[in-house]
Amino acid sequence: MLLHNILLKEGPLNTQYADTKKPGNILVADDDPSTCKFLKSLLESQSHSVTITHEGKSALENAKRNLPDVLLLDLRMPEVDGITVCRTLKEDPNTAAIQIIVITGYDDRETRLDGIKAGADDFLVKPIDSDEVLLRVKNAINTRRLYDKIKEDFVQLEKLEQMQKRLMHMILHDMRTPLMSLITGLELLASIDMKYNKEKALDALDAARAASRELIELANSIIDVSRLQADRMPLSIRACGITEVIKDAIHILKPMFGTAKIVLREPDQQTTVWCDSDIIRRVMVNLLSNALKATSFRGVIEIAVSKNEENVSISVHDEGIPIPKEYHEKIFEQFGEVEIGRRLSSSVGLGLPFCKMATEAHGGKIYIESGKTEGNTFIVTLPVHGPIHSSNAS
Repeated sequence: MLLHNILLKEGPLNTQYADTKKPGNILVADDDPSTCKFLKSLLESQSHSVTITHEGKSALENAKRNLPDVLLLDLRMPEVDGITVCRTLKEDPNTAAIQIIVITGYDDRETRLDGIKAGADDFLVKPIDSDEVLLRVKNAINTRRLYDKIKEDFVQLEKLEQMQKRLMHMILHDMRTPLMSLITGLELLASIDMKYNKEKALDALDAARAASRELIELANSIIDVSRLQADRMPLSIRACGITEVIKDAIHILKPMFGTAKIVLREPDQQTTVWCDSDIIRRVMVNLLSNALKATSFRGVIEIAVSKNEENVSISVHDEGIPIPKEYHEKIFEQFGEVEIGRRLSSSVGLGLPFCKMATEAHGGKIYIESGKTEGNTFIVTLPVHGPIHSSNAS
């Protein structure tokens, strides 16, 4: 599903024939000036860009330099003959896609076989018929552009394959820490004499629960990114006290706090927002979870809530290493975190793309501000009256 969604994000693979109404770049190589003049006039009447050359050597140089869509190639030319030109271009990966139409005055079997062996794509026999030229050139351009699209798709698929490998590595990396915490907590719980070490046992149980919640959040983020992008997650909009939603998120993550301290700065009056409280709670859990991972021993995470007539803003500030500015937008993109986590030699979680999609589904936005030497602040803004124009609202 994730790979399917990135295909939707990047755009569908090119499976349709190219639009041949777009003019092509055509190279004509013939030692007969009258033939060149005729072909140039005919092809330019169809808005094609036409270049003329009269020698095989210059035809090779021009083709390698300019990579035309189509080469109309005479077999008999001075210095380098057409067969050699054809073979040389087809053997070079950089020029092999050029569609070569061989022009010959010899409508015989041996000439055609020589051209086919050299890699010719089509033939024109003198005297040249105008309609036949235009039809064969049109087909050649169509073939060339289809080839280019297939090549682009192949590159895209390779990119997706590499991204999927990085994603899997990142998921496994993110799972490792909570799994180890879960296993450690359970093993500790199994070794404790409950009669004499009840408090220690409860601490171990809390640690195991926290690790389990983190694993569930990871799985939910993966699923919800897919559902939100496919518009299969309708929002349940109702009036909510945003401070209560934030406090719920803090309570969920309480076993993960360790030595970290969370400070919530809220307005004096109740701040009501029309939203899907479950989804926004998940957004806050993701942001707080990331902040906890970034916070050092006895660090402080600050949450601030502010409101005006139209929007409510929630900021989550940590004391971690500043995220470089060039990543401030990419970090919210689906699979953008894969690249960022790899470049920063750490995992940055899978929740931020979910946070972005969930916030935007509410008609809001999310962005990041980073300090010069310390700290990152993630800011979520939501419309007070809910996603009135959102197609996801229900």
